Parts: sequence; structure tokens; C-alpha cells
Amino acid sequence: MSSTGTLSPDAYVAAGTPLIAICAGFVVVRCFISVRVCKKLPIDDYISIFGLALVTVAFAMNDVIIKRFTDPTASISWLLMVAVVITVIVAFTLWATKVPILIVYIKIFGIKKWVRYICYTCIAVGVAYICVMGPRFMRCHPGSQSMTELDLAYCVTGTTLTGVISGFIALAEDMLIFILPMPLIYQLRLAPGKRLAVATVFFTGILAIAASVVSLYFKYRAYNGETSDTLATMLCAVLEGTIAIIVGCVPAVKNFWSTIFSSRRYINIKAGRTTSFNNNISRPNPTFQLDDESESTGLSHAHDGLPST
Repeated sequence: MSSTGTLSPDAYVAAGTPLIAICAGFVVVRCFISVRVCKKLPIDDYISIFGLALVTVAFAMNDVIIKRFTDPTASISWLLMVAVVITVIVAFTLWATKVPILIVYIKIFGIKKWVRYICYTCIAVGVAYICVMGPRFMRCHPGSQSMTELDLAYCVTGTTLTGVISGFIALAEDMLIFILPMPLIYQLRLAPGKRLAVATVFFTGILAIAASVVSLYFKYRAYNGETSDTLATMLCAVLEGTIAIIVGCVPAVKNFWSTIFSSRRYINIKAGRTTSFNNNISRPNPTFQLDDESESTGLSHAHDGLPST
């Protein structure tokens, strides 16, 4: 059983809107760097955009959840449509937001075969799960004319069970993404500033794991038929998705700041050279300036040095 819970719709919007905005900013920076460097968008950039769109749609579903899913007068078709749509969107969101991180790992640590194999396996497991999930919901098509309460119970159980499975897979992937680069990073000799940056990224990974745990808890309560906080579950899914997208955009943000600082440094150096050149032109050269006394003395010495005739 689902309910809006203790989290009010206003609090849901107030907490989720900044997350979506910040995540969108990171995606824009990522795409900007790709266009600037590669002159095109790689496949992982398109997946990040797709993941951001899914997170935004999942976040916007709160109005449908409140007005339709908790409405006792809503038709069975509406209930089925909401349940199926939410489950499918969340499943695609959890996959699309984590794939860019795995691709980043392949690019950075791909020299290690075991890293590549683990990343490819995670991507394949997500795709396989989505493919297996699809046929189960064929019976839950909201346009069915012969829909009964038994079919509704089947679909509700299917959606809640699917939510638990997807939540468990997402939690396992979050923990794997968090642990996977640790042995490789530990072997690197990083400056204190870079260590702080890596620690910050890992701290956001801990937040994503915490959000996955809370979301899985609410999904499991719903599967057992207990009262579940729907808005809190959706907010955790949004938090988990936005953090995953932001972590995947970190290398691009680093290149963005490096590009800005390099451009400013070049401009400052060029401006300094121009100022120095102008000063050298306007400054009189003392080597070629002679006063009257030195000029007459020099001429007399030159005259003394001439041979007599």
C-alpha cells in the first residue's frame, strides 16, 4: 500500500528542483566540453542526457502519483497505467544514470582487463533486466477491456516486486561503482588537492548508496503490503539518479575549469607581453642620447685621433 507519507508535496518539490537544476548544469558542461574537444557528442553524453530526461520525468510524476495512485475513485486502467509507467521509468532511470560512470571507468582504468569486464557486465545486466521486465507488463496494458481485480492484484504485485529487484540491483551497482576504483586510486600518488577532489567524489557516492538503501526500504515495505511513503521513495530515486549523473560528469567539469584557467592565463600573459612591448617603445633609450658637453668632447677626441696632414 502506498501513500504520500510524511513528506509533503511542497517539500518534495523544494528538495527535488535544485537537484534537477544542478544536474542539468553538469550535463550542459559535459556536452560543452565534448563539443569543444571532440567536435561531437559521444554515446555516453547522449546517455547522460537521456538519464537526465528520465529523472526529470520521474520527478514530475509526483502530481500523477498523488492525484491518481492514491485516489480511491480512480479507474483500474488509471491505476495500472500509473504503476507500470512509474516502474518502467524508474528502471530505465537507474540504468541510464549509472552507465556513464561505468564508461568513465572504462576510459580511465580500461588498461586493466578486469575493470573492463566488470563494467561491461554491469551494463549488460541492466539491459537484460529491462528486457526481462517488459513481457511481465504485457498483461498490465491499461487498454485491456477484460481487466479484473485479479489482474490488478497481479500487476500491483509485479510492479512492487520489480521495484524491489531494481532497487537491489541499483544498490549493488552503487556499491560496486564506489568500491571498484579504490585499489587503483590507492596506488596513485596524488597531490593533496587531487586527493581532496577524489574524496569529495567518493562522499557523493556514499550519499547515492544511502539514497539507494532508503529507496529499497520503502519499496520492500510496499511489496509486503505495508504503508509506504511514495514521495520519499520517488525523492530517493531522484537523488540517486542526479548524484550518479553528476559523478559521471566530474571529468568533464575538471576539463572545463582547466580550460577556463588556461584561457585566462593565456590572456594575462598576452596582455603582459603587450604592455611590456608598449613600454619599451615609449621608453627613451639612454644609449643614443648625448648632451652638448659629451657630444663636443667626443668630437674633439675624434679630431685628435685623426692623422695630421
